[in-house]
Amino acid sequence: MTEKKILIVGETWISYFSNIKGRNEYHGATLQENPGLLKLLEVFENYDVKVTHLANHDSTNYFPFELEELQEFNCIILSDVGSDSFLLHPNTTNLENPRKMPDRLKLIDAFVNKGGGLLMIGGWMSFSGIEGKARYHMTVLADTLPIRMLPFDDRVECCDGVRPVVLKKNHPILNGIDEKWPEFLGYQKLEAKEDAVVLMNANDDPFLCISDYGKGRVAAFSSDCGPHWGMLEFLNWEYYGKFWYQLVSWLSNDFLPHGDRE
Repeated sequence: MTEKKILIVGETWISYFSNIKGRNEYHGATLQENPGLLKLLEVFENYDVKVTHLANHDSTNYFPFELEELQEFNCIILSDVGSDSFLLHPNTTNLENPRKMPDRLKLIDAFVNKGGGLLMIGGWMSFSGIEGKARYHMTVLADTLPIRMLPFDDRVECCDGVRPVVLKKNHPILNGIDEKWPEFLGYQKLEAKEDAVVLMNANDDPFLCISDYGKGRVAAFSSDCGPHWGMLEFLNWEYYGKFWYQLVSWLSNDFLPHGDRE
């Protein structure tokens, strides 16, 4: 196996808060990272995978603008970062001199077509997202991903928990992983495309779905890598690291010849 290099985009946010103490008030802001992101970075470090991470607020300015830059990576992971972060560059929204900029979602599509891997992980700003605000259903990635997205809020909140069901336990992504998965507190309702393979489902909806795309491979994991949908039971699960590593390995074409997905 060759060394894998992956680009992870997302799983951060800035929280703004107000404190009122008697007659005094002050405001503040803090950058926050999903514990799932920190766990993923730890996992990939343990497996000697070289990771570049872009925070949500950095993705607009610093996500690559050239296909050649993307091709330095084996796999791209988008997790809880909306499509506007790629489409609304400051040059485009500059009212004094609005300018054209590359559509970097089209670059991702081209990256996969030429042999790269793409994984979208669920979250309130993944797929269509909360109130439909992630808007990937309106972008080229609607063609790239192995699923169809709802044109509106696609969240399925499961406050009483939902346990995904493994359908293809011998697939290289799931090989050697316990079939009894931890419960999750929600996921996104997606529909598998005809040429896709559903490896896991939840309430008969696709939970983990994969397919080939051009010369590359794509996957959709409909829940979160960490809180709130992914509970601590998932983060502390003994197979957490093995699962993500094997998924990225498959997307990087390490396991099977292209086209041999089942």
